[in-house]
Amino acid sequence: YKINSVSYGPNKTASDEEEEAWKKARFERSVKAYRDAIASLSDDDQEFREKFRSELASCYFDMKNLDSALKLYDDAFAADNNPKWLFKAAECLWEQNLLD
Repeated sequence: YKINSVSYGPNKTASDEEEEAWKKARFERSVKAYRDAIASLSDDDQEFREKFRSELASCYFDMKNLDSALKLYDDAFAADNNPKWLFKAAECLWEQNLLD
């Protein structure tokens, strides 16, 4: 008989291109899920909004979509003046070689 299993990683025999495609698809699903979660929050859910925003920006950062990550970090800093967002924004700029 066949046992159902869940795969949390690409197939072990996957080529590099297949693995990259798998990773990209997972990140894109995560981005959609975080965007939907943020959109569904009320104004009172600031703690969750901050967490989801941070996770969404991390997805963008890992996908090398640094402009989107930077915008989220800038918006987050403007909303709550937490300096952790400046550090994360600096990481984006560093990755783009925009810091000396």
